[in-house]
Amino acid sequence: MSKSLRKDICNLRLPGTLAEEVDRSKVEECIPAQLQYACSYWIRHLQKSLVDPSLLETVCTFLKQHFLHWFEVLSLLRKMDENTSMLVTLHDLVQIPNHQRLFDLVRDVYRFGMTHRSTIIQAPLQTYCAALIFSPSKSKVRALFEGQIPSWVKLKPSVPENWTSLLQTLEGHLDTVQSVASSGDGQKIVSGSNDKTARIWDARSGSLLQTLEGHLDWMIVSGSGDKTVRIWDARSGSLLHTLEGNSTILSVAFSDDGRKILSGSDDCIARVWDIGLISLPQSSLPQTLEGHLDSVLSVAFSGDAQKVASAEDYTVRIWDAQSGSLLHALEGYSVLVTSVAFSRGSQTIVSGSLDFAVRIWDARPGSPLHPRDVNNEVVRSEVWSVALSAIGQKVVSGHQDKTVRVWDVGSSSLLQTSRGHLDQVTSVAFSGDGQKVVSGSNDNTARVWAAGLDMDLQTPTGHSEKVWAIAFSPNGQKIVSGSEDTTVRIWDAGSGSLPHTLKDFTGYIRLVAFSSDGWKIALRTQGSAYGQVWDLKSGTLLEEDDLNPVSTAAPSSGVPLWKPDVKD
Repeated sequence: MSKSLRKDICNLRLPGTLAEEVDRSKVEECIPAQLQYACSYWIRHLQKSLVDPSLLETVCTFLKQHFLHWFEVLSLLRKMDENTSMLVTLHDLVQIPNHQRLFDLVRDVYRFGMTHRSTIIQAPLQTYCAALIFSPSKSKVRALFEGQIPSWVKLKPSVPENWTSLLQTLEGHLDTVQSVASSGDGQKIVSGSNDKTARIWDARSGSLLQTLEGHLDWMIVSGSGDKTVRIWDARSGSLLHTLEGNSTILSVAFSDDGRKILSGSDDCIARVWDIGLISLPQSSLPQTLEGHLDSVLSVAFSGDAQKVASAEDYTVRIWDAQSGSLLHALEGYSVLVTSVAFSRGSQTIVSGSLDFAVRIWDARPGSPLHPRDVNNEVVRSEVWSVALSAIGQKVVSGHQDKTVRVWDVGSSSLLQTSRGHLDQVTSVAFSGDGQKVVSGSNDNTARVWAAGLDMDLQTPTGHSEKVWAIAFSPNGQKIVSGSEDTTVRIWDAGSGSLPHTLKDFTGYIRLVAFSSDGWKIALRTQGSAYGQVWDLKSGTLLEEDDLNPVSTAAPSSGVPLWKPDVKD
């Protein structure tokens, strides 16, 4: 492979030549079959080999001499997405003692590939031009290959010294991204948007896997303006049960064990439904949690499903999920509470509000009801969304000032401020391992960030309007986003590539969620009378029914919501 690779291997000459303009016969002529195979699969072969120091030194030499040549070939072969994802594998392989030099190089190679993926896919020779000159001044790849920049480039842009925290930008939505979520395994991200679409993205590559006009999850619960909560089998798309309410459903949540559903509604009441009993004649009546003075916009279960948190009317209320009794009212807000989240261990509650505050509350029995405020002098911007990492050590918040911030729960200190969005951030979520954050914004994009690192990986493009919803797949490899451009886009979270787009929804996508296996999504289409379930493997609509969901959720454990022998 090293003997055959070279710059401009197909003699295109012009840096602006698009990959789609290159005749396939010329590619076959200039890139022999054995070289095509080697470029496509060498990392997989390395993965199956006994990695010793001499082999690692060979890898280091290859990357120093031929990394850009390799990427040029991948662009010509239309195989950038899958190999950008494999850079994650290479990154993992070289994390061994006494090889820090190679590890640092591979990490920089990965950032280079993630950041410039979309440019290189479109124009192979821009690998040596735009990709290099727009890389940080201290990038190892830039330092190695700066001599490859065309001599006619006299004026170079001002760039930062190092990569920032932005990993990817998932572009494709045509309107605000209202909601984002990560799959439990971190493999996928789902986003919902005002463009009437939900999009599912590959979290490793950032590629769009699918664009949907509905919701997906192994089991899905949806809340609607028709005053019902509906439970769906996301594998078949069939409606399992309809839970009757008294007002528009504004938010829903699953307990971690998948046995309870929590809903918040326009009538100022939160309700807890025991779905293990819904087949019994009188058992579908929910436990009502009454006390709010305004619509309940955000609800959350504690990890053990024994407590419920609900928010809206300047308070966060904690309830006993079994008896329905009010345990605590967390007060101190002068404006609306926009978002609330429980830690998995049920010991911490985080809330976000329009008074610029992210508040961390100790939810353990006997603890004083005084929050630890994130310093309002540090952040003077309205908080629109908050989320906790799975183990509860970090909080992410999305703000009116277009920033995404990561906080340490223990110290309440600000770990990171990530900038890149062009409008307010409406939705945030952690990947399952807590290492990445996905955000949705009114700038029509979803972006993936490294949580706690000052690094910028990529910004996939695609949506043409505001992005309203976004989510990771459970394994963190895919991202789905929904936008006002009436499309749902599924991205590879590793490379930022966009393999699937679901189009032509009748309204924008506001909320999206992944199934536990990462192959189905659920979404809410604003203004539509129909809810939909999509299969991501086939890209087909599984079910469409008469509802207009405003919130969706799925159990993290993947516990079935309905037994096959139970009839609705």
